[in-house]
Amino acid sequence: MSRTIISSNVRSYFASLWTATLYHAIRQSNWIAIAVTGVFSLILFIAAEVSPTEGTWGISKASWLSVCGGVFASFLFLCIQSMLSALKATNRDMYKAAFNELVEKHGIKTVFSQRGSDDVITLYRKLLSSPRRRIWAIGMTNKHFVDQHLESLVHVLTSYQIDLVIAFWDPSTTLIVRQNGGRARSIIEAQSALEGNPGSKWGETIRQRQLRIANAVKDQPIRGDVRIVNVSSVTSFSCFIIDDDLFFFPFLANTDSTNDPTIYCAAEGSVGRSIIDHFTKLLQNSEVCTTTYHQKETTVVVPMT
Repeated sequence: MSRTIISSNVRSYFASLWTATLYHAIRQSNWIAIAVTGVFSLILFIAAEVSPTEGTWGISKASWLSVCGGVFASFLFLCIQSMLSALKATNRDMYKAAFNELVEKHGIKTVFSQRGSDDVITLYRKLLSSPRRRIWAIGMTNKHFVDQHLESLVHVLTSYQIDLVIAFWDPSTTLIVRQNGGRARSIIEAQSALEGNPGSKWGETIRQRQLRIANAVKDQPIRGDVRIVNVSSVTSFSCFIIDDDLFFFPFLANTDSTNDPTIYCAAEGSVGRSIIDHFTKLLQNSEVCTTTYHQKETTVVVPMT
């Protein structure tokens, strides 16, 4: 099956490449010069071959054939040069088509090989320095987010009127796996086991992390809205949204999810809109989303318990 798909994709690619190259070749204005050169060389060749004499206009037949060969060589050179130019134009068009499809339509800006790499963190900090309306951090345990950005977040909350949501995987949500003897275990424990980090007390770990966030903001003159929530969902990817910039990354069965790839896209693209709609529905659904702390400006609406 995979060979058939790959073969089909390869055939489709080369068919598109050939069609586009031929199209650009036909559009090239120098094809007129090529056609004239080719016809002229053919006329010279025929005239020299059918001539009953050894020369015409005082020029020997051998000289005419030499001239004909030179003109024909020019014809071949122009053909090759035009095909190369057409191929370059084709490549530009294919890159442009890919850009239009990925960037303009779907809003994909780039893909980082690691979500914990220095270039990603630098970009996070730049975007977090002056948000306009929202910061949503939807993660499994949000360890790196809290460790790296909590201090700057407090400054942001006192400077800008934004909606801050920090969502954790709900440690009380469990999975029951038949192959595991029917034992229920936390969804975080299940993912952590895949990453080679089983056995942690995730409920207490997440509670302490949430307390750390709540204690950092509760006595501050914040101007926006802060919500800390636990989410129960079967989707296994996390998301970081800063205004209209969106980062999402899957949780894979690797030893460290920090090394998993990150896709950076615009919120107004088709991919970004779908992801934001997904998390908006989760955050508004009380059956899967539980608020553990809520502070609106300086008023604590839902305290940590």
